[in-house]
Amino acid sequence: MYSYLGTDNGWNYYNLGFGDFDPLEKKISDLTVSNNLDRDKILATVAATALEFSKWHPSCKIVIKGSTPARTRLYQMKICSHYSNIIELFDIQGLTKEGELVPFREGENFDGFIIERKS
Repeated sequence: MYSYLGTDNGWNYYNLGFGDFDPLEKKISDLTVSNNLDRDKILATVAATALEFSKWHPSCKIVIKGSTPARTRLYQMKICSHYSNIIELFDIQGLTKEGELVPFREGENFDGFIIERKS
């Protein structure tokens, strides 16, 4: 699910959130650990939605941050493992512990990411 966060300098910011539906709470939980062994398939599906969403919203920046530090680290590992493909379509910035946005660099840990589709 993409949630609108606001606008800054002509860019519309959206949070990319996903998780499992909790039938008791009747909402999506991003803290659930299902251990279905389908993690890579889910992340590939989420990445495909970012491609499609950014195609229809060309002036958007998508904010990506895990619900836990471990999940953020997982997202970073996946970005690194597919970096050569991702960088062809997106510019990626990393959010440092100090709250600064810097160009994504492999080997540096980040607290979150912002991607924008290249024109």
